[in-house]
Amino acid sequence: MKKLNRLLPLFMLSLLLLGGCATSNEKNKTDQEQASENNKSVTDAQENQASSEEITSQQLDFTAEQAIEYLSAELNHSPDLTYGVIGLNPDGQSYQIRVIVKSYVENGGTGTAGLYDVYSDQHVELHH
Repeated sequence: MKKLNRLLPLFMLSLLLLGGCATSNEKNKTDQEQASENNKSVTDAQENQASSEEITSQQLDFTAEQAIEYLSAELNHSPDLTYGVIGLNPDGQSYQIRVIVKSYVENGGTGTAGLYDVYSDQHVELHH
């Protein structure tokens, strides 16, 4: 019985140590899974950034000056018209441009004849 009493604490200590090892292994596995998920998130973010950069690159291929030239051609290069760029539309593929009639301004008006959306393929639409 004395021998059993001496072995019991040793046995209990062994169980505690083995139990701790299992917990440590589970934690290492969880840490590895988290690291893998983090790497995937970083990769996804890099892919999204690359995609955004491609869109920006496409947008830069179509300038406001080109949009004005397309619109001017559509309106027969009238010398009585001037153009003001409102900005790049949210689609990233068209500019919104204000057409101003010089003679209207000279007569005291705002001169605005219309707002147009001008696309990179030279398509022009009256903005609604």
